[in-house]
Amino acid sequence: MTSPQACFLAAVGSAVFGLQFNREIVGDIAKAYEVASSHSLGALFFSELSKYFPKDELYSVIPQAKQDMYTTLYCERRQSFAYDKLCAEFSRQGVRFIPLKGIVLKWLYPSPELRSMEDIDILIHREDFDKAFSAACAVGFVPKKGNANDIGIKQTFTMGIVHIDTAISVQGKYLEKCEYVQNMFEHSVPVAGTQYRQTQEAEIIYVIHHAAKHMHWEGCGVRQILDMAILVNEYRSTCNWEEVKRELDSSRLTKFFCAMLGLIRKWFNVSSPSPLFEAVDVIDEVERYALDYGTFGMEKKNLVAGTMLRTNAKKKKIGAIEHFFREYVFLPSNKMAALYPSFEKHRWAIGFYWIHRLFARLIRRDKRKLIAKTLAGIPQAKTISEDESRILENLGLM
Repeated sequence: MTSPQACFLAAVGSAVFGLQFNREIVGDIAKAYEVASSHSLGALFFSELSKYFPKDELYSVIPQAKQDMYTTLYCERRQSFAYDKLCAEFSRQGVRFIPLKGIVLKWLYPSPELRSMEDIDILIHREDFDKAFSAACAVGFVPKKGNANDIGIKQTFTMGIVHIDTAISVQGKYLEKCEYVQNMFEHSVPVAGTQYRQTQEAEIIYVIHHAAKHMHWEGCGVRQILDMAILVNEYRSTCNWEEVKRELDSSRLTKFFCAMLGLIRKWFNVSSPSPLFEAVDVIDEVERYALDYGTFGMEKKNLVAGTMLRTNAKKKKIGAIEHFFREYVFLPSNKMAALYPSFEKHRWAIGFYWIHRLFARLIRRDKRKLIAKTLAGIPQAKTISEDESRILENLGLM
């Protein structure tokens, strides 16, 4: 762990869990702020440091912090306004919904704006999607291009996209599907109107599954682990940990959770919530993997190439470049049928459909750039991917 990373974690521990902050470890504040920002916790870090140092002194070292703090506050207010409008309309039109992740977790932080969110996640019943779409449009939302299940705010400055989902996608390709998580309404209670809230057990299980999905495919940074630590600390004496253990055992994520408890204990001095879960000391590579790659593991690496290579490392059957073309161009017949309705009647012509798909990608500039970046990144990503495979095996995610 580097000095800036240690300073960042110490500030977070002080802000959220009341740990004593040692001013002597501060060192290079600007670099520590960069680390905090890469994990979407820059506002939390700066807010805590301002208790120990004059703000003017901090602004002289981190000039961008003032604008960042204003932006953070603005985004939280704007997201809350959009969310409140949507909730009211959902209730009016009878759309049952469950808010997920940040929009709920932010109230457990020292101040809600300090838990930044890229978007707002809402779960609804599949049969309510048309009503939800109508309700969202009624209060000024429009479909986000490229995904029929995303509803975006109809304004130029679109910080605060709302994701309206009819199913929770939490399992990775090599994680067990969890029926408990997929049936989240069965583990939620009515709050007001048509709004539901996850039970404590369901909230913790979901956060663990979501972190495992990110850790498996891209990376899981400090913010997701901090969310987990806050829930563990908050629900320690009221949660049914036997239920949590049973469900994590069924989805084979107990080992992952115990490893995360090891990091939580080391970083924030938060102990295991139950004798059912033994916090384990993780290997240094796991800690480095969580700290070095940012909120969602996208810092310092070619995400597409790395994900592809890690998938390939599991299969150990075909080369990386061949796997890339199979994954992104020469899809199997069932996937081609989903993309091209006419393919069902002309399966014999799959080669022509593949050629069409290849040219369709080469024509689009963004797709060309993605293909070029991915192919160029394969050699560089190879070492990272091999390291990640060992880490994921250590966490029980491969």
